[in-house]
Amino acid sequence: MCKKTKVEDKNHLFVNCSFNSKIWYVVLAWLGVSVVLPNDAKSLFIWMGGFVRVRRVKRLIFIFWHVTVWCLWNLRNQIIFKSDSIEFLACMAHIKIISWQWLFSKNGVKTSLFFSSWCCCPLDYILE
Repeated sequence: MCKKTKVEDKNHLFVNCSFNSKIWYVVLAWLGVSVVLPNDAKSLFIWMGGFVRVRRVKRLIFIFWHVTVWCLWNLRNQIIFKSDSIEFLACMAHIKIISWQWLFSKNGVKTSLFFSSWCCCPLDYILE
């Protein structure tokens, strides 16, 4: 996570911190999207909802937003309250696992997809 160099606001915590912006770039690349990140969390949220038009799919895309923010928040708390150190690959693995669980258990999405396939290209299975 970032060294504390300024007041932390929601944009710094969830987008602008160098660790978090790298996470977002990798999450978006995992979704098959290449983009320059906006400077604020709200714009990123709006943008993620705009790159698909089908309402059902849009709802599923927002799960990636929520999972990423949730994982970043939890990691930040682990660093602050438990003095843990966080590894980039562990964070990405956590995002993939949680998004899989949310999509396929909590949202009732049916699939015969293996988790290993999900880790390669999740949108292929959401868009079918």
